[in-house]
Amino acid sequence: MKEVFEPNSVAVIGASNKPGKVGYVLVKNLIDSGFKGKIFPVNPKEKIILGLRCFPSILDIPETIDMALIAIGAIRVPKVVEECGKKGVKLAVIFSAGFAEIGNVELERRIVEIAKSYGLRLLGPNCAGLIINKLNLHACMEARINKGDLALAAQSGAFGALVISMVKSRGLGLSTFISYGNRADVDEADILQYFHEDEETKAIMMYIEGLRNGRKFIDTASKVTIQKPIIAIKVGKTPASMRAITSHTGALAGEYRIYEAAFRKCGVYLVDDILELIEVSHILSGTIAILGNKVCVVTNSGGPGVLLTDYIEVKGLEVPQLPHTLRNSLSFLPPMCSTSNPVDLTADANAERYYEVLKVLSRSNVCDYIAVIFIPPAYIDSLEVIKGIVDAWKDFGFKKPMVIYIGGEGTKEATNYAEEKGIPITIDLRSLATSIHALKFRAQYLKIISPSH
Repeated sequence: MKEVFEPNSVAVIGASNKPGKVGYVLVKNLIDSGFKGKIFPVNPKEKIILGLRCFPSILDIPETIDMALIAIGAIRVPKVVEECGKKGVKLAVIFSAGFAEIGNVELERRIVEIAKSYGLRLLGPNCAGLIINKLNLHACMEARINKGDLALAAQSGAFGALVISMVKSRGLGLSTFISYGNRADVDEADILQYFHEDEETKAIMMYIEGLRNGRKFIDTASKVTIQKPIIAIKVGKTPASMRAITSHTGALAGEYRIYEAAFRKCGVYLVDDILELIEVSHILSGTIAILGNKVCVVTNSGGPGVLLTDYIEVKGLEVPQLPHTLRNSLSFLPPMCSTSNPVDLTADANAERYYEVLKVLSRSNVCDYIAVIFIPPAYIDSLEVIKGIVDAWKDFGFKKPMVIYIGGEGTKEATNYAEEKGIPITIDLRSLATSIHALKFRAQYLKIISPSH
């Protein structure tokens, strides 16, 4: 799939000089993103578009074309797909709507048949395109985003736009975004295969409305999840949402519980909302997964520690009371600190206090995971404290996985410091609990696949 998704040349069919038109946005995004390959606008009514020579047809371009972006009326798409096939294009990305999602199944079937006769792959139709950040390739209608280690595949382009916006606001990035719309040809399994091959991707996010080839997906996902975690939102839990799915991308939603069982079998972890999708994927991209159900909570604030305890136990995990021997090992703490579980270091906790407590807990067999909460009061230097937490993560995190939450005012510098050191931070308490549950889920899956893991 690398050959399909990583072009050296791109043609934009339906390119335009009119701002606001999809064909204009696509050419501009390719230029602005700094794509190193060649860009060829195609429009028989234009000579120059955004400073680039424009061609009447893709067949008139005197060079090899690897990828074609198609943004024209649906009825004209079959002829253009045929031309792409004759030109030897590897992937045609069809932005045009008006196919199976509105009942125009025959038109969609026809473009697939034409493409297959030439060995041409199709992405879409009714999609928002793709972003391959390592190539500076922004063949997409959505906003640009910095490079990162998370990949996103979504049937819905607008869902992708929402995730991109939230990822950007978190200061994170994406390696790749692929919107596949009606997935008349290229489907979820093909995209997963590409993410598996892509060395920039460490964790995979997915938005799924339905699967056309469940067996192919399960077979592919089963292999991919051995190396990279897959976190997904599967919509269609209710009759109303299942009706909406059919009118949106033409997908058949199926029974949600069937998908749950299938995803569990192939190691795909399901979440319920976008924030969890991003936060859990981010945590799993850089945290080891081990078997175990018990969590130690370390906090500098009692209320959030109690709230997190609820979130953890609702997930079926356990926040056990610490035995006296372990509590005695924490006797160096000031008397106002609680040495139960959660371990409350109180608001004036400094870097040394966090570090020493995390050192003791990491050497204990009482807990399998450590959940760390840091919400600094105004009089605490948050950067100095997070340095102590980061040092502990580096020194002991390979023994005992730590998941860290940072919240409150003035914590951006501290969060950035940890992220720059390669330590994933979450900004959502509920997602912290879900992340630990997802790590346990992943460890169980890997154990089943490879008992020696």
